[in-house]
Amino acid sequence: MSLARRDVLLTATAAIIPFVRESRAQTTDKLVLLDYISGPDGRTLNEYIARFMKETPGLEITRQRVPQNQYQNVVLQRVAAGQPADILMIDNPMTPALADAGILQPIDEYLNRLDMDKLYYPGPLSSVRWKGKTYALPNGNNAEVLVYNKRLIDAARLSVPTTQPELAEAAAKLTHGGVYGFCAAAYGGEECTWNWLPYLWNRGGDLNELNSQTAVDALAYWGAFVRKGYSPAAQLSWQTADIEPRFVNGQLAMAMIGSWQLRKLDKEARALGLEYGIAVLPSAIEPGDKPIVPFGGEVVAIGAMQPEKARAAWQFVQWLHKPQMQLQLIEQFGEVPNYLPLVDEFRADPSNAIMTAVFDEMPNSRSRTQKLGARYYDVSAKLTVAIQSVMTGMADPESALAAI
Repeated sequence: MSLARRDVLLTATAAIIPFVRESRAQTTDKLVLLDYISGPDGRTLNEYIARFMKETPGLEITRQRVPQNQYQNVVLQRVAAGQPADILMIDNPMTPALADAGILQPIDEYLNRLDMDKLYYPGPLSSVRWKGKTYALPNGNNAEVLVYNKRLIDAARLSVPTTQPELAEAAAKLTHGGVYGFCAAAYGGEECTWNWLPYLWNRGGDLNELNSQTAVDALAYWGAFVRKGYSPAAQLSWQTADIEPRFVNGQLAMAMIGSWQLRKLDKEARALGLEYGIAVLPSAIEPGDKPIVPFGGEVVAIGAMQPEKARAAWQFVQWLHKPQMQLQLIEQFGEVPNYLPLVDEFRADPSNAIMTAVFDEMPNSRSRTQKLGARYYDVSAKLTVAIQSVMTGMADPESALAAI
């Protein structure tokens, strides 16, 4: 992205986001930011915090990182001890539960009556709203896409699948000679559930109707890939990071890959001379239908109970969502912007062409908590067990879902 074009964007966008004006603190306010971000992304976040404090005298932020599977417990423990985190960077499905618990503070007063529906994609925006209030601002979003080996697709005289029936047919034809036709992460965690959701949603099912025939059929379809040998049984212990190198090495003809892995995949594929393609998930039922997919990504919320601290925390939230900050953060996190004024500029950068399929999925994306709200994680954990039991043949889809 050229600096000149980015400057034009920043000038225009600054006029579009007239958030409450920042006021410099007269005395030092000490804030705690709680998150679970690790690795290179965590180091980037550290750099951002240091930069913010340098630009904002009088505000001091201490970052506390905890493992993601312990995050909500630590949040609750801090509140119980009378030391709530002032700023929370949370996985977007956590919003309803933390809002219901009174841990997140509404931010509507800071938004200056902006028409947020015109500024964000509907799905990501819905993930920060709960019971008529706005509790956070979304960072960028990630999603799963289909990657495919062009040589193997061409050799089998196949077109890239766009529907569920086409995916099953292609996976069957591409499975031979030690190569699996398709692979999707199904380890015992959240990725297992969200990888199945597109194949439920696009049939008309939803998480509040898991006893329906639609849900049973969707799970039967999904479990058949492993049971018929089109997908490796080992995917029950794989995350997308485990699948990416196996695709690059030619062990998988097609795979679902998280957008955060795409730049790494591209670098490795180029080094090996692998010709591959990226497409939207083939989860539609009829050709031409737009697939409905879930999205991932963090949102940034205020947990400070004291008004003065809440206003200070908002300064960081606002600063982090300035266009130049979001563009850098999104690229590092392997995401795409959900803030519409940034979309065209991000897509115009040739280095971001690898994210085209992710962008194509965003307008029709759906929040995982849309139907269940605060109950989502509990149901998702049980659903993961059901999905794995059907894949291994230990349970039929109807009984597996009935146990949830």
